[in-house]
Amino acid sequence: MQPIQTREHFYRENASAIFGRYLKRVKVMNKGELLEQMNAAKALTDDEWREIVDLDLAVEAVSRQTSQELILAMEVSWTIDRRDVEGAVRRAALMRECGLPAIPVVAGNGLLPGAKDSAQDHRVLVVLDGRIFDKEFLVKETMAEL
Repeated sequence: MQPIQTREHFYRENASAIFGRYLKRVKVMNKGELLEQMNAAKALTDDEWREIVDLDLAVEAVSRQTSQELILAMEVSWTIDRRDVEGAVRRAALMRECGLPAIPVVAGNGLLPGAKDSAQDHRVLVVLDGRIFDKEFLVKETMAEL
């Protein structure tokens, strides 16, 4: 019997394959190192520190189109809801406050209607079943000023 694979584990193990078509040097970040980098740029409060501890995955990469470095602030769930979108947005914004070029991302197997609208409104990249929902969005975001 094979162990059940969590969604977070799936995205951690497959990040380079999932995002590699559009991004290069894709690597899951160590959250401790990310926190040290952020704290060096801005003294994080306890609540801000906890926000990053609660982040499901941080993935660093470089845009194939622009060679811009970026970080994907990922929230991963079986079914993506509005809270996942809000968490990704909050955590990516906190990273940007620390000078990091972060893009909010939600990933999972399904997407509730309210979450879809919220993701569009807040410019959050959606990944479903390991497939990027809006490939053009990823290209546009890596070309935009982060």
